[in-house]
Amino acid sequence: REGGALEDSEVLLMSFHGLPERQVRKADASGICLVAPDCCAEQSARNLRCYRARCFATARALAEELELDPTAWTIAFQSRLGRAKWIEPYTEQLVDEMLARGTRRFAVVSPAFVADCIETIEELGISLRRKIEAAGGTMRLLPCVNSSATWQAGLAQMIEARWQGPF
Repeated sequence: REGGALEDSEVLLMSFHGLPERQVRKADASGICLVAPDCCAEQSARNLRCYRARCFATARALAEELELDPTAWTIAFQSRLGRAKWIEPYTEQLVDEMLARGTRRFAVVSPAFVADCIETIEELGISLRRKIEAAGGTMRLLPCVNSSATWQAGLAQMIEARWQGPF
């Protein structure tokens, strides 16, 4: 949007914390999880408990709320550890591909986090920024909601709306 955090960016990269594929499949009672490349294209009763599908649904909802063109945003997963296969696309590999195609101006956000954490700041704010800048690009890491008054008020409203006990 004009004057907003995304104005100088070509793409909004929504990077969610990754999980091993085996862990994601364990939560899938339907047997469709990670079977087809488009298994997360839509949220449905079949994939409602799928972490990856929920991440994609969150990204789509944010893009819609921000009125972003489908070509102006993408989704990826960070924080892989060990040798196990983790859910894809991997953030650093996706950025490599985008850099190779000529994308140079990135805005990056971690929608699954409500507070900035050291791991994400290092992975995205330091390492990913270095990779992008080394390729001649720029990156803006959008902060998490942290202690914003708007976030606090919204959280309080959600709690009060669902609270069943006495105050």
